Amino acid sequence: MAKFKNVGPLGALDIDVLGLRGVEVGEVFEVPDHLALGFIGQTEIYEAVDVPESVREEFAALVAADAAEAGEPVADVEAETPEPRRRAAKAEKGGEGE
Repeated sequence: MAKFKNVGPLGALDIDVLGLRGVEVGEVFEVPDHLALGFIGQTEIYEAVDVPESVREEFAALVAADAAEAGEPVADVEAETPEPRRRAAKAEKGGEGE
């Protein structure tokens, strides 16, 4: 079982596929592994709390396959690192902190 947390801006959610009503912001709920792929990519709404590695790997493979099909490169970690972290990393390496 995977676990996710409601972090969405809409407040309490009804998650019909799980038969859940009124899942409050900050509330953690369980999702069967076979349905977890439907939640893991919706990071604006759900935070992955405890997701099996097999589900994460399957999701990564799907993202990579979709990107390859569309002819787009898969984003690297450096590009997705928030700006303040990049500045701190550059400063640690002796570069300018922009």
